Amino acid sequence: MSDTAAKIEQLQQLPLPPAVAWLPQTWGWAVVAGALACALVVSAALWLRHHRRNRYRREAIVALQRMKAAAQADRRAIRQLPVLLKRVTLAATPDRYAASLTGNAFVTYLQSTGGRFPDNAGAVLTTLAYGDDAALAALSEPGLALVIHASEMWVERHHVAT
Repeated sequence: MSDTAAKIEQLQQLPLPPAVAWLPQTWGWAVVAGALACALVVSAALWLRHHRRNRYRREAIVALQRMKAAAQADRRAIRQLPVLLKRVTLAATPDRYAASLTGNAFVTYLQSTGGRFPDNAGAVLTTLAYGDDAALAALSEPGLALVIHASEMWVERHHVAT
């Protein structure tokens, strides 16, 4: 046997290096991971609080959609619109000031909280709340549609300082 063959037989496989640890080796990365975990918990809590505070808004939008669908068959179903707007106002407002408002004063309040209502909105809402069926039938379809659309937009986007 040659001297070279003996040397080849004596070769051993090199040992593999130890596996890389998944945990960071310095405490700085642990601090970063802790801060990230805290930020995630805080943002999840803020989102949950926002979601819970806007539950009344989601329920009002569903009620308004049902009201509009029912009004397609019977126009008298839209009479609940002023009641729905008052309920949303009471759910959103910490004080009860808005509950006492009616007509144009109520529409002015709605506009001050982000609504864009047409000029005849106070009369339309008053007719819906207190008018008889003949007064309801006398309301113009485009005017009523504008008030309904403005109400939808207000429910979705209003802002009341708390």
